[in-house]
Amino acid sequence: MGRNRGKNRQFHKSLFDLTLFKRKIFKETYLKEKIMLTQNLNMLWASLMVEELIRNGVDTFVISTGSRSTPLVVAAAENPKAKTIVHFDERGAAYFALGYAKTNQKPACVISTSGSAVANLLPAVVEAAHDHTPLIILSADRPPELRDTSANQTIDQTKIFGSFVRWFFDMPCPDQHIEPHVVLSTIDYALWRATALSPGPVHINTMYREPLDLLPNKDFDEAYLSKIASWHLLDTPWTTYHHPVIQSTAQDTQELLQHIQSAKNGIVVLGRMTSSEAKSAAELTKRLGWPVYVDTVSQAGDILPNNLVIHHLEHIINNSENLENLHADLILHIGGSLISKSVSKFFQNQNAEKYIHITDTPERSDPSHCVTHRIMSKIHPILDALKILSSFSPSPSHLLFPLKSLSDSIHASIEHTMINEQELHEPLISYLVSKNIQKNTGLFISNSMPIRDFNMFGKYSSASISITTNRGASGIDGNLATAIGFAYRTQLPTIAILGDLAFLHDLNSLMLLESIKSPFLMIIVNNNGSDIFSYLPMASWDKEKFESFFATPHNRTMEDVSQLGRVSYQKPASPEDLENILKTFMDSAKPVLAEIILDRSKTPSIRQRLNSTIFSQLST
Repeated sequence: MGRNRGKNRQFHKSLFDLTLFKRKIFKETYLKEKIMLTQNLNMLWASLMVEELIRNGVDTFVISTGSRSTPLVVAAAENPKAKTIVHFDERGAAYFALGYAKTNQKPACVISTSGSAVANLLPAVVEAAHDHTPLIILSADRPPELRDTSANQTIDQTKIFGSFVRWFFDMPCPDQHIEPHVVLSTIDYALWRATALSPGPVHINTMYREPLDLLPNKDFDEAYLSKIASWHLLDTPWTTYHHPVIQSTAQDTQELLQHIQSAKNGIVVLGRMTSSEAKSAAELTKRLGWPVYVDTVSQAGDILPNNLVIHHLEHIINNSENLENLHADLILHIGGSLISKSVSKFFQNQNAEKYIHITDTPERSDPSHCVTHRIMSKIHPILDALKILSSFSPSPSHLLFPLKSLSDSIHASIEHTMINEQELHEPLISYLVSKNIQKNTGLFISNSMPIRDFNMFGKYSSASISITTNRGASGIDGNLATAIGFAYRTQLPTIAILGDLAFLHDLNSLMLLESIKSPFLMIIVNNNGSDIFSYLPMASWDKEKFESFFATPHNRTMEDVSQLGRVSYQKPASPEDLENILKTFMDSAKPVLAEIILDRSKTPSIRQRLNSTIFSQLST
């Protein structure tokens, strides 16, 4: 009996020693892998957040440094799996993260300090919300006792982004009485809200009390860490969220089939979608045999049968009387919204019996209020289910021949007209870029006139390119930063077409060029102000006041600015010059800034002449 007691005591002592040994190894592993984790509670919580983001696939952190955000910044800097981009301008940093996420919906994390720094993130948050692009915002904040006390750099950051974020959480100050897995679970939920159902931005506001230094203190003990021992030994998130499958039912597919089978004048509209979704859409359109309107950012322009694609629909709408007797009875809209307002209005005015919109987001996306059937589904499943039905035998669309004839005629006329242009102008720039862009290249098109010109005059080719824009809220802010973030993520040679005001609006983002290694070409269309307002009713206002209040000339060139960004400056003066730059920019050791200086006062007459020339050739 006594011997058994001795053995039991020895057993328990061995078990106790083993437990101590495991704790020692556990602590040493922490210190070895993440040296800042156990310094103090502020650093621990920040390190947990960064590590959990990485475990959820978010490994890129765009940092605008500040004092209050020290724990978050150090945590990202110390984690060997984190990729960090440092930029002093919060607005540019957030747009960079937006551009990063545009290719495959993989979000980056933006870290900012407190105060007005957070407010500078709003434009990119708005764009991300409307563009359904995931974005993670980690903002630092003062503790609650400093709120409403006029403490320095303390503003009300609670729900500062309002309804533009998919979720907001006010993370309390690090406290040993709050379990560490609360931090982990919160990050996991934030990622799910940013990427599930309706992707978009989320905001976690993290409060920290001083001291913010890296010195160790005794504000938590070893037992606190042991509560997440199992998490630390793995490489998976604390909580794994399984995304819901968004797809139509068999009944949806059958009803869609019936609508398609009964249509006589059907037309397909392809909005923004991923390249893989575009392939599914292309396969369906081949089976349908209907005319297809392809939006510039649909990613489907080079994989559709050319005998079905309707190019330059805006020209057809604006100039052809032959459309009077062409009315669609079914419009099948797949993907996101369209760039062109006139094209959207054209489909609205069709008064089609059925306007079917297939999209994977819950937002209405129907500004004209003409959608009659809306199917919320991932594009792949419903299109794939539809085309394999044995009863799928749609009638040919009577719209195909007349629309395709007009499209081909206008396309040939634009080709002939552009080839004979001797001087650079905005429509010709878009044409030349689309004509000379090489395969496996990224293209970012700025808002205002560049995206409209590309939509109207771009030459549709078989080049495999990835096109993106900021068409969520369609602002001119952050366009350069978005393009650079896009290039950073894709690692593709990238061309960015930017208006002068959009470029000047985002000059700070030139510093972000140092983050990319792939060739990068900025084509700056400098017409000394805003050209788009010249086509609106306000242009007939007093010319002097119109020029000052709407055109807003800046009277500057970009040559001096190019030195700020350490780029190679070029000033093409002819179509041949621009084509040469487009063909050689990939060989440049530095990013290239090509500034094209135009006389804005001549642009309206140039557009009028082009329009007249293009359609005069149709009648001959």
